[in-house]
Amino acid sequence: MLENVSRRRIFATLCSSCRSASATVGQPDRLTPDLINYSVMSPAEQKQHAHELVERLDAGQLDAVVRLLEVMTDPVARAIANAPIEDEPISQEEIKALDEAREWLKHNEPVPHEQVLAELGITQEEIDRYNRER
Repeated sequence: MLENVSRRRIFATLCSSCRSASATVGQPDRLTPDLINYSVMSPAEQKQHAHELVERLDAGQLDAVVRLLEVMTDPVARAIANAPIEDEPISQEEIKALDEAREWLKHNEPVPHEQVLAELGITQEEIDRYNRER
């Protein structure tokens, strides 16, 4: 524990030194990755550093980071990403159903998504609105 406290003090000193030095030569406030040891940073320090980095982003970079963070914090996306690969064998019944569907497609046009929605009495806008409200 004492070692981590000492490392944090050294990190804080390095950070403030880098900021002072870069400010004096007219360069943006920037810490190079080789000066930062993320393993000794507390979660609060890591969040603060992340906030500092976000403040430096241009609009396009910010959009990309926001989308990445949304995916990373979405519980459904996380569950899908961490789901085990389905390794159950396909049953004979499922193989037969797939074969029948492929054969049907040889002789028929696929049914467009919009037509399926119309037959169900819903619109894509309703689905989108529902997804936004969740």
